[in-house]
Amino acid sequence: MPDLLGPSAFACDLPAVVRPPHSPSNLGSDTWFGNCSNPATEDGTEVSAEILNAFLAQTRAAIRAGGVTENNADDNMLMRAIRSQRSNFLTAGGTGNAITLAPAPFFASLADLVGVPLTFVSTAANTGAVTLSVNGMLAQPVTWPDGTALEAGDIASAGNTVSVRYDGGAFRLTLSPSPSRIRTLALHPSVLAVLDSRYTVAGPLVASMVFDVAGSTWGGTQVAQGTPGGGTWNPTTATFTFTTARPNTSYFIEGSCFASRYIENGTTNEHVPVVEPIETGDIVTKTTTSFTMLQPVMTSTSIGNPRRLRRYFFLRVYGY
Repeated sequence: MPDLLGPSAFACDLPAVVRPPHSPSNLGSDTWFGNCSNPATEDGTEVSAEILNAFLAQTRAAIRAGGVTENNADDNMLMRAIRSQRSNFLTAGGTGNAITLAPAPFFASLADLVGVPLTFVSTAANTGAVTLSVNGMLAQPVTWPDGTALEAGDIASAGNTVSVRYDGGAFRLTLSPSPSRIRTLALHPSVLAVLDSRYTVAGPLVASMVFDVAGSTWGGTQVAQGTPGGGTWNPTTATFTFTTARPNTSYFIEGSCFASRYIENGTTNEHVPVVEPIETGDIVTKTTTSFTMLQPVMTSTSIGNPRRLRRYFFLRVYGY
């Protein structure tokens, strides 16, 4: 370890190899160094080894805690140490649910921790709510940025980098440890309630079926061909029941159908047969356990009902 910023590093005579005794006062308000107006008057502030050593000790502590290369010719050592924030990158102890940290120098109170960013590497996955104790102080909850308590698996495993910042009541995550949790939060019920009313959220294929053209009837009962994937089909109610309930109702249903479209041709009204994708109105209800489709009908089209669904060809369901 080099003589970091010490007097012998700069060829000063008579350097002390041990720091001399010092007993600074913590009383009074701020004072400053005064200039000497004239060498004869000696009215400037005396500069002692004590005060120079105090500045030196503070600077050395910051540089060495930052883990930067010690080089007395580098005027940016202190800035590099501050920028690195290595003094706040800590080794965790405790368990996955009750984490402990022991930074040095220690924090004297929880008030000293407010606003301080701390980063550590997890030692285990959490199995429930998580608390964090720093320097043996009263453990505080670890939460998501919105204050939501952590759930099992939010810290996915040992070796996850976790960053928190104390707000006076809890350590709030500032760096997510679990990508899967991000997706779960993105599909939180409060978000899905909006998505359900405005958008469809695609995802992997979770169910599918093809209709039996020969077994189905025009404008009536629709029969599945073979065994549907991911669930069962009730031809009487036109209801598909999932084998495994969906976590939400934001799954997306696509399919193809044969329909009649009403057109006006001068004074003659006609209906034209078309093959087209199913429409939103063809889906009667959606729940986490099943969905019900519109039953095909043979009723004629009209200006008031320009489309009539005659037969389904296939359905596919996508979702997370």
